[in-house]
Amino acid sequence: MSEFAETYHLETENQTESIATLQRAGLHGWIFPPGNGWATLVADGGVYGVPNPQLVAAAEVPLLYHVNAEDHGWMFAICEAGVEVCHYECLWIDIENTDEDTISIRDEGLDMNKVVCVAARHGAGGPDTEEALRELLSPPDREWLRRYYLTHAFTSVGAAFGDLLGLPHHRWIAAHYLERDERRGSLRGHAARV
Repeated sequence: MSEFAETYHLETENQTESIATLQRAGLHGWIFPPGNGWATLVADGGVYGVPNPQLVAAAEVPLLYHVNAEDHGWMFAICEAGVEVCHYECLWIDIENTDEDTISIRDEGLDMNKVVCVAARHGAGGPDTEEALRELLSPPDREWLRRYYLTHAFTSVGAAFGDLLGLPHHRWIAAHYLERDERRGSLRGHAARV
């Protein structure tokens, strides 16, 4: 089973900012305990892989939108003051299809300095951080992606990016997982419904 994660991360340790952002956007969702300078939330509704415009507009602190479709691709967007200021996407059709080696990278909206600064504030922040980020953001082919996954404890590049940025809640978290958890009576990651 492939991971299809979709999370929002406010650049704050103030969990009430997550609640306020959802309320200002007129949305419901889930909030998670803050960590590493991030307050994670997941919104109901929206289109998978597209930052929710109401949530982006409602965020009063910088917002990171992170999507990891483990076997298909991943993306992120950084938004400030209601405007997307950094955007990256890496997509491939089927990582198991060895006949096709095409990767589609959309990095024209990538601000590498901004990403390195975010990682320095919240994640790795060491001398090799920029090199590690560049490696994740520039996969040469699908064989490289397969090797990365196998040699990094079955961690996809999208998940590794989240780890480098210090995101405390990003693996296997999305509205569809949380809705299923609610039906089962147990929410992952100490999430709370808002």
